[in-house]
Amino acid sequence: STQSTWGIKSGTSCDNRLMPSCRTWTAITVAVLCILFYQGCHDELERHQLLEMYPLGPQYIQCEWEGEPVMYYDTHADGSQSTTTTTPPTTPTNTLVLLHGTFASAHTWMPLVAALQRVVPEWRILCVDYPPFGLTGPRAHANYSLASLTSFVHNFVRHGPPAVQSFVVGGNSLGGSISMKLLEMYPEAVRGLIVFSGRAAVPSSGSTPWVLSLVSWFAPLVKTGFLPRLMFGPGLRSAYHNGDLATPEVADRYFNILRLRGVRLATLQRLEAFSRGEDAWPSAHTLSQATVPVQFIWGQSDTWIPTEHAHFIRKAANLRDDQLKFMEECGHVVHEECAAQVVDLVVDVLRDTLIPRANSK
Repeated sequence: STQSTWGIKSGTSCDNRLMPSCRTWTAITVAVLCILFYQGCHDELERHQLLEMYPLGPQYIQCEWEGEPVMYYDTHADGSQSTTTTTPPTTPTNTLVLLHGTFASAHTWMPLVAALQRVVPEWRILCVDYPPFGLTGPRAHANYSLASLTSFVHNFVRHGPPAVQSFVVGGNSLGGSISMKLLEMYPEAVRGLIVFSGRAAVPSSGSTPWVLSLVSWFAPLVKTGFLPRLMFGPGLRSAYHNGDLATPEVADRYFNILRLRGVRLATLQRLEAFSRGEDAWPSAHTLSQATVPVQFIWGQSDTWIPTEHAHFIRKAANLRDDQLKFMEECGHVVHEECAAQVVDLVVDVLRDTLIPRANSK
């Protein structure tokens, strides 16, 4: 072989004729990777910036609980509360507490809240941003196990500013698991349970949603501030039956809320606890012994927690057929995508809690 003008022998992967093109493509590749990394590195945002970007009105309240900020939405708030403390309504009301899923915030409940207020305006609805998600953000103790999150919701709702001693609880995804765990750990506080898809301690072949795996795979980069916006489009679309509902504006909201100071690292800590199997998922036995109204609502097209898991729960918890409803053309965020279809099921549970009973089974 002969020495090329580029100092490399011909016959290698880039010969004399291709060498200029090879160097060009190498430079382009490096440039693209640098640009992608640069664009994937976004500054963290402060809470007040996100409140300006995604306002929910005076009902979206910031308060201090145990020395750290908490955000929650309260349909009975009148805007007179301070930013550091709140006062519960003077008239006792029936209360529904709604808990979002991983990456989400109170914003995800707004379609269902609007539908419910048209039918049962007398009910107080609380949408709690539990840590480390939403605009509440991370905690100093950095413990985001399922049991810890459940204790947080219980203590905040009952002993914090909302001051509600008993309530109906509903949740989606991780929020659904927390809702079931509340019934398991604090049965005296739960008057009714609504699960919009959620994991329990039953056998399931459902795999971890790929977007959660992707974040875990890129954990070392995420810890440096790398979080590419482009991953949120496809990831969010997979949570819906109708992917067109995952508009760029919705994806931007999910992405930007994850930019709240400290949330990216805290989210990794939550996902690492999940991947290590540290969560003690709610027991199906607890559900089978429930003496309060229980309703499961599942999107037929759910790919994050497939319907197979719902069938396992129904069998293990000995649920009646009418306690598990599958919604056609609905995905994982069934409460958001199909609010109009599920509102009647939710209202039935709310009204059922007002009927005295010895056992709901």
